[in-house]
Amino acid sequence: MNASHAERTLTVLRPALVASLLLSPSALAQSETQHHRDSGAIVLYEHVNYEGRSVRIDGEAPDLRWIDFNDLTSSMRVEGGRWEVCLEPDYRGSCHVLDEDLPNMSEWAFNDRITSVRPVSFRGPDREAGITLYSGFDYSGRALTVIDPVDNLSRMSFNDTARSIELHAGVWTVCVDDDYRGGCRTIDRSVSDLRRFRLDQRITSVRPGRLDEPAPPPQRPPHHQPGYPGTGGLEGGVAGPNTVFFAVPEVNGYPLAACLFESGYRCGQEAADAACAEAGLRRAIHFSTEHAGGQPLWYLADARPARGRDGLTDLLCAQ
Repeated sequence: MNASHAERTLTVLRPALVASLLLSPSALAQSETQHHRDSGAIVLYEHVNYEGRSVRIDGEAPDLRWIDFNDLTSSMRVEGGRWEVCLEPDYRGSCHVLDEDLPNMSEWAFNDRITSVRPVSFRGPDREAGITLYSGFDYSGRALTVIDPVDNLSRMSFNDTARSIELHAGVWTVCVDDDYRGGCRTIDRSVSDLRRFRLDQRITSVRPGRLDEPAPPPQRPPHHQPGYPGTGGLEGGVAGPNTVFFAVPEVNGYPLAACLFESGYRCGQEAADAACAEAGLRRAIHFSTEHAGGQPLWYLADARPARGRDGLTDLLCAQ
């Protein structure tokens, strides 16, 4: 077998499995079968379409750096159960719960960014004030778990998607517009059907705390934040093996406009490709736009800032 395509397995011994070592061979086989039926496993792949190096996980993996697989996953196979994947060690940061295969994560914000993985059954009170948003009623469908404020769920590919909310602890405020604006409501218990609050598929930003408590400042990358420096003026990227992700690409401290010219000429894909080229990268394979609310934006072709309408966000560039 080619070493680059070898699959490794990370197994966690639970007390029940340790005890099973004292059983007879037939009882041990039955115990192992029951264990895999109950918890399943997930296989992470380095490239899309289940290519490249892979690792099979059938228990908790709080830090993928331990097995040299941090920020590498571009496709996943689920061999049973529901699995939580998170962007930070110890299941912190933004998390996503899934129970189906993902053959191509290249246009998802979690691509090449997963750091910890565990079965959903391991989730517990350590989530503190976290919530899980579900795409279906009664806590079904795709799920996204967050423990920190998120000023725009588009960054997590979950904008206007939630139909039910599981509250783990504390209280949260959910809003229909970004930056915790628009119609907002405080959630102090799990909600199986958001239609009762007229929030079905309308939630765009979420934060811990009550509606009358001060909202955190918008999550914007600081000027010259650590990350991928690029070879041009584009700032604030996070490098993966084959891509670089810019949550809010900036030049000279200004968010990039979604058009090359202030006049509104050459927008969208062309502007995104030019932004990647500014960082010495090949092309944009994914991007979103976000209303700027009249704040100054940097126009690449004009090489200057000006008040604009839409800025680039979630820019994913191929190296």
